[in-house]
Amino acid sequence: MIKAISDLQGFRGLILPIIVGALSATIGAVITVAAKMLLIGNSP
Repeated sequence: MIKAISDLQGFRGLILPIIVGALSATIGAVITVAAKMLLIGNSP
């Protein structure tokens, strides 16, 4: 039982940074695409 809990915490410790990294990468990509669309749309 205790081993399962420690495994779960280790699993969470591995998964959380991956989720945070994926979220930040997705947000960064969305911001980059939006900025490019704004710049291209505003250029004559």
